Amino acid sequence: MSRSRFIVIALAVAAVLLTLAEPARAQDRSISVSSGLFNFDLSGTGNAALVAASLDCRAFGNWVVEGGVTFAFPSQQFGDRTTFVIPEGALFHQWTRGMVVTFAGGGIGAAIDFRDDEFGGTETDLALFGGGGVRVNLSDSVGILGELRLRGFGTNFAGSATEIRGGASFRF
Repeated sequence: MSRSRFIVIALAVAAVLLTLAEPARAQDRSISVSSGLFNFDLSGTGNAALVAASLDCRAFGNWVVEGGVTFAFPSQQFGDRTTFVIPEGALFHQWTRGMVVTFAGGGIGAAIDFRDDEFGGTETDLALFGGGGVRVNLSDSVGILGELRLRGFGTNFAGSATEIRGGASFRF
């Protein structure tokens, strides 16, 4: 399946889920950990593993503020596997229907690409994203989640990535 077809299908599924949700108050606080696939177009293209962690807090109504960090390990076209770190802040809107919570939003951060000096050294750039997902609350304190994030890197969006994540959420 082509990348663009996958993105269109994922956005259509998210739109359907969002229209089915009924209003309810967002959760107060949670910590989430996830892993997944980092499909990138940077200095080369491909897929890499990612791990991520975030802390989110209800700001007001169904709006949630998130602070988090994503780590990915892409193999670049210059022959080196780099460590890509993305610390960021985000704003999400949540729709709750029973134990199912759908969410959509976006954020801003920094894309820090740690490279050996022979490959240009560490590079830092702007990172923007939009995305959404679904969380299923298994209990009052534990849930599972799936998420899709579409990223642009740099002020001219010279690089991009699609992230597909799955993980666990711990509410407190």
